[in-house]
Amino acid sequence: MNVTSQKKLVDKLQDQKPSDFRYFFKSFEEEGDQTYMITNFRNEESCFDIRLLVDKWDKLAGMKRANGVSYPKELYDLEWEIVETEAGIVASYVDMHRIID
Repeated sequence: MNVTSQKKLVDKLQDQKPSDFRYFFKSFEEEGDQTYMITNFRNEESCFDIRLLVDKWDKLAGMKRANGVSYPKELYDLEWEIVETEAGIVASYVDMHRIID
């Protein structure tokens, strides 16, 4: 994913909250020692894919092993936050509704 477009999307999220969107899983992506969950954010005004940095695997471990195959595509009660990392400001996964595998 293009770094510049990701930065613009993260900037756009600064004034938003998790309840403003519905979420749909796309895939996982590795970059160095970081793992991102590519997620589609949708609401009445917008529809875009963004990389969510994942460092908490309690609810996502099984989904990552299967790269989402046979898991529900819509992610319910997804929570995220904007955080500053060594790589810059990113959207980061916080929590979501439990997935039963």
